[in-house]
Amino acid sequence: MAALPDLIGTPGRRRRDSSGRARESQVRTLISPIEMRNVKVRVVYYILFAFMVCVLLSTAFPLYWLFTGSLKQPLEMAQIPPTFWPLHPTWQGIQDALTQIDWLRAFFNTVFLSVGSWVLGTLVSTTAAYSFSRLRPKFGNLLLFLFMCTLMVPSIALFITQYATILDVPIFHWNLIGTPFALWFPGAFNAMSIFIYKLFMDTIPTDIVEAARLDGARHWTIFWRICLPLIKPALVVGLIFSFIADWNGFLWPLLTLSRSGWEPIGLALYQYQLGDAPLVDQIAAASLASLVPFILVAIFQNQIIKGNAAFAGLKG
Repeated sequence: MAALPDLIGTPGRRRRDSSGRARESQVRTLISPIEMRNVKVRVVYYILFAFMVCVLLSTAFPLYWLFTGSLKQPLEMAQIPPTFWPLHPTWQGIQDALTQIDWLRAFFNTVFLSVGSWVLGTLVSTTAAYSFSRLRPKFGNLLLFLFMCTLMVPSIALFITQYATILDVPIFHWNLIGTPFALWFPGAFNAMSIFIYKLFMDTIPTDIVEAARLDGARHWTIFWRICLPLIKPALVVGLIFSFIADWNGFLWPLLTLSRSGWEPIGLALYQYQLGDAPLVDQIAAASLASLVPFILVAIFQNQIIKGNAAFAGLKG
């Protein structure tokens, strides 16, 4: 019986801890050791492994070129053929980028804008998802279909109408140009977020909701104290993606937040480029700006994996 877990390819090797009790290792594999003894399986496995290594290298090489380019001298950057490693590494470009860009202000603006976008977008998307999932309004499926149809419209095609709306908000006649609301309001509605949150809320057992109703809980209480805590992985993933989207945002902030004091990091890099900064300094600034998303994903990678795994389970 000890060889049974290996035969079925599941994590089943039992080990003994210090107390003498049996515990099960958490190693999981898609291919069992028995299947790996087959020559054809091994050939396919190593071919796929080599292909994934090539994909990894093609993805990582631009990042390598970005970070090594920040250590090169201006003449070496323009050299043909290029050098794959700095011949005379220097930190001058990084020092210039650190001193000539107000990183603290740009980082604060980006965090403030991204958190505000996430809060407003989450409020709109989760309440709409709760309505579709639990209230089930009349013609709800038709409305959800129309929402999803908006995903087929290129975002650039909406810039003129969105800009006109922000320039003069209907009914109230507010001019939101130069304020954080110019970034928050257009991004508050997201059809994909509504659809994903609805799928998560559909998995919440109906017995829990009905029990809360029998106890006298209203819809807002059910939404706030039951539904939102149960879709926490999706909310965390939404926060991370919202932050990265605002961190990389450029065109819309350029139209609405230029010279307003609320410039995010992408707009700060663009203004630094307009100041006739050397190419090496621009590459150094871009490499510094790319560090934060890497750190963010490294810290919250477990939440991202849980959210993606839960969404994959919903689709399955």
